Amino acid sequence: MKTAIFSDVHSNLPALEAVLKDIQEKGASRLVCLGDTVGYNAEPVACLERVRAVCEFVLQGNHDLACAGDLAVDWFNAVAGAGIEYSRKQLSEEEKRYLRGLPLVKSAGGISYVHASLDEPSEFQYILSSATALAHFRKQQTLIAFSGHTHKPVVWLMDEHGRIGFKPAHEHVSMAEPWKFLVNVGSVGQNREGRPEACYVLFDPETREIEFRRIPYDVKTAQRRILAAGLPQVLALRLQRGI
Repeated sequence: MKTAIFSDVHSNLPALEAVLKDIQEKGASRLVCLGDTVGYNAEPVACLERVRAVCEFVLQGNHDLACAGDLAVDWFNAVAGAGIEYSRKQLSEEEKRYLRGLPLVKSAGGISYVHASLDEPSEFQYILSSATALAHFRKQQTLIAFSGHTHKPVVWLMDEHGRIGFKPAHEHVSMAEPWKFLVNVGSVGQNREGRPEACYVLFDPETREIEFRRIPYDVKTAQRRILAAGLPQVLALRLQRGI
């Protein structure tokens, strides 16, 4: 059963629509969202509605928690804080309750899913080094886990000797070795690879192979909507630059 796993939509509806269209064309039968559906960009309500409608389950990210009103805005930088304040005004009380009630971690079919790290998942640690990857792997009970949060796709691994390494997020990556793997699926709505495309992952549990999908979308429309919403200009600029 091919699974589509995506994260960090961040209220970018043109990017989400392009990804969902690609998922449908690729025939994935399960969809999973690893959190941060809202925040940053201009269309939190529409994005949340689409994600709720199509995903088998959705996890809670730090922006989701903040937009629900349960995490202080001063936890974030000024640009992110502006996106949170905007999303708070757009979301209904029911939508905020939904975000507030989302799980931080999910296990299904021998796979673990988390927004940030299994090492204190409520602290939303960034896995950007061997040390933070090791802390995560010490809590990972399954051979494979998926995460988002950093907006930077990569495949971390821990071999049978406990050594930490990684595989770059090339189009196809095999996880056939009997090691522990952590796949960061990148970001749909705010890529930080130095490129504008939306990124998500297709996973085949039978072959233990993943495919990183980079999907072009209408960046200019997303930018226009950000500016029309009165959000900071930098949020529009960074979509094109992938930063």
